[in-house]
Amino acid sequence: MPSLKGSPSKAQAALAAVPHKRFQDALPGHWRVDDGRIDGRSVCWLFCWAKTGMGSVAAAEAAERAFDEVVDIP
Repeated sequence: MPSLKGSPSKAQAALAAVPHKRFQDALPGHWRVDDGRIDGRSVCWLFCWAKTGMGSVAAAEAAERAFDEVVDIP
């Protein structure tokens, strides 16, 4: 499992900046962090949003920024 960059509150703030209702509605069910480690499924979920944005360029860009800010994968 990848590590979380920074604090959980910083991650939540970055994820809260994704401007898409479906993303925000799904966030509690898909974003899992335990003791500073991000569940692999959460990483994949966020990566998919960063790639597609569900048709929204703004959501994709915000998800990509959030990914880069919170996931410790080079």
